[in-house]
Amino acid sequence: MKAVRLHEYHRTPVVEEVPEPKITGPLDVIVRVGGAGLCRTDLHIVEGQWEAKTGVALPYIQGHENAGWVHEIGGAVTNVAVGDPVILHPLVTCGLCAACRRGDDVHCESSAFPGIDADGGFAELVRTNARAVVKL
Repeated sequence: MKAVRLHEYHRTPVVEEVPEPKITGPLDVIVRVGGAGLCRTDLHIVEGQWEAKTGVALPYIQGHENAGWVHEIGGAVTNVAVGDPVILHPLVTCGLCAACRRGDDVHCESSAFPGIDADGGFAELVRTNARAVVKL
């Protein structure tokens, strides 16, 4: 699939072919990206201002403001089906840790932030989880 990847801070990201994301867990959802917003945070990352904060290994795919259509789902996903139009919450949380159970998802013990600390939506496909997809 095609994706825009950042290889080096202070350099322009490049379009290139990368492997498609795979379902690795029962609550995984892969979304075919229909739109990915570019915000100032993305530019700060390119400028290297978040290098120490994110700890992400380069190269990686940016894009944390995403929407599209469900492409594939894990075996335990029940809230969306293949083909559903969805918008993605940028923070992917587990729903099981103490913080999530208190409704304090921003402090999830195993959260991921696709486009910030994991591959994001500046690509044809992005992997997230069932908690992070909102059916439109």
